[in-house]
Amino acid sequence: MKTMYHPMKFAKFIVPFFNKKRFACMSQCPRIFQKQHGFSLIELMIAVAVVGILAGFALPSYRQYVMRAHRVDARNALLALAQRLEQNYTLSGSYALLQDGTTTVTDTTIANWGLDKTPLSGGTRYNISFDTGSPTATAFTIKATPTGSQTGDTCGNLTLDNRNLKGAAGQNNRHTTTRDCWDK
Repeated sequence: MKTMYHPMKFAKFIVPFFNKKRFACMSQCPRIFQKQHGFSLIELMIAVAVVGILAGFALPSYRQYVMRAHRVDARNALLALAQRLEQNYTLSGSYALLQDGTTTVTDTTIANWGLDKTPLSGGTRYNISFDTGSPTATAFTIKATPTGSQTGDTCGNLTLDNRNLKGAAGQNNRHTTTRDCWDK
């Protein structure tokens, strides 16, 4: 026969054990009163979801700003080339000929001047060339054609002529697309 112990006999051992502060809630208290360490899986998944949602909004905006910055480089290259052609016109009296009067201005001339692409080093994002092959004695039209990572740009080809008329995506200088692409 098994001996049964009366609960009151052990009270003198149990009560002082649980009255000590460091052992107050080891096994008797509900889990919510115990000190927690770290994150639960649900908290971690909520944080990952919030970061994913923010990245989903931020990444397309970031890409648009990067494309816009590269477009500014192309616009600056077109303006620099137009200035160079104007200097040449002042010295030679023609957009089609260099100062010596015998050498024609072509896309090769643009490359020799170092204005045939942007950026000048690294991966090419825009190729700069004459729109119609080569300039005439009194007029030129130059264009920047997007390549590589810029091919998805809504502005498409940027153009500039000797009268400073600008174009974008096949539109003239008064079209909204052209104004947005050249002014922003």
